[in-house]
Amino acid sequence: MDQDLTRSFNEFESTYSLFDLTHGGVPIWVLMRRFFFRSLQASLSGHSSRLVPRFSSVLNPGTNPRYYSAARVPIGLEPATVLVFNNFGRRYRRIRRFDCIYTGRIVRALNESYVVLERPLLGRHVTPPEGNVRYLDLFELVLTPWMYYQAHRRRSYESVEVGTYLQAIAERHFGISESLGLVPIVDALRAIYYHTRSMISRVIERVRPSIVIEVSHSTILCFIATEIAKSAGSVVVELQHGPTDEIAYQYDRAFDARHLPDSLLVFGRYWRDRARLPADETEVKVVGFPHLEARYAELADSPKDVVLFVSGALVGTSLARLAARVAVICSGEGYRVVYKLHDSEKARWRRRYGFLNSIGVHVARDDDKDIHYWLARAAGVVGVASTALFEAARYRTRIMLVGGGGGSTSYLLEAGYAESIDCAADILACLRRPTMERDPSYLWEPQSLSKMRSALREQIGRVGAE
Repeated sequence: MDQDLTRSFNEFESTYSLFDLTHGGVPIWVLMRRFFFRSLQASLSGHSSRLVPRFSSVLNPGTNPRYYSAARVPIGLEPATVLVFNNFGRRYRRIRRFDCIYTGRIVRALNESYVVLERPLLGRHVTPPEGNVRYLDLFELVLTPWMYYQAHRRRSYESVEVGTYLQAIAERHFGISESLGLVPIVDALRAIYYHTRSMISRVIERVRPSIVIEVSHSTILCFIATEIAKSAGSVVVELQHGPTDEIAYQYDRAFDARHLPDSLLVFGRYWRDRARLPADETEVKVVGFPHLEARYAELADSPKDVVLFVSGALVGTSLARLAARVAVICSGEGYRVVYKLHDSEKARWRRRYGFLNSIGVHVARDDDKDIHYWLARAAGVVGVASTALFEAARYRTRIMLVGGGGGSTSYLLEAGYAESIDCAADILACLRRPTMERDPSYLWEPQSLSKMRSALREQIGRVGAE
């Protein structure tokens, strides 16, 4: 992430007291700051802000509006110690089901009663509807017509006023001229906030959890769930899923932190050192990544015969073309080229990247093999900006950053975990050199499952003591 822009953004929201900005009683800035920052970032970098996902994707990037069918009528919910929101797309195929890689092993290791609220994976129910799993789209028939109406209704005067004000101060502070399209977002957030709050209140009331586990606090669902759970006396814990130098974890000062988790459990010391959360509100604790550690133990002896390309939301097309060129020049080197799709590409990859199959590049979608299978087999991993590039460091494989990487991955280059490449010939030259090895413990804390379990049990015990 551009640290200069982050500092300027923090100064901007402090100067204009944006955390105090409300719209019909809704804490509008808390809910929209991540979208606002991404739109601003796109505009300042010369890209159209229209590249940033709109409406439903703004509220939870990479998903569709059905996600907000949380539980209008939460049938069958029973009291449980742990309530889990599986609100992130990365899954791991087990024998009969796909597990969320962040929560699956952990809730089983806790050995406590739990309820999982899970969104579909690419619109499919991929986990059997066991007694403790509820799909978030089961109430779609109730919610979807309401959301459609709210999304297309006549905009309120106050929404226009708030959106216009934010556009004006952004132009004044950052010197932008392009419209960020804020008015419809403000309007939708206000409407969805009240309806979703009503639904989540019912869920919390019925489950009465001691602890709520989230994967990403910065979605509107989890902002609201955090607020309600904390007011009900539950402890809220977020499990890290992506970079902590992202704007969702960058705050310049303390504020009314009802929407922030009580604790953020991170992969390693590197991630802790880059998060800036209000210290009095959110404890950042290093525990590791149990799924990564378990998969590494299972796959450590795999042959190194793959060149793995890890895609991203905005770099897919150029990276796919590079993968195609590498497949041609590496044909005699004994390597198989694999292109790992980003979650946002899985629904339309055949139209965009169909040419890859025709030249022998395997397109990986997690349907058969997860990314850790490919990381374990990778002689080299190529990408720009993805947490998976950090995961490659745990497998001690060669990491190659196109153009030196971007955002948080630039650290991998600076610290000697990665090399910079610009073309297919550079990749081939890197593969022929001896692999550089660095101790990954600063990035990935060892003995993670036991540390994660202890941290969560400590939080459950805190609720019991109170």
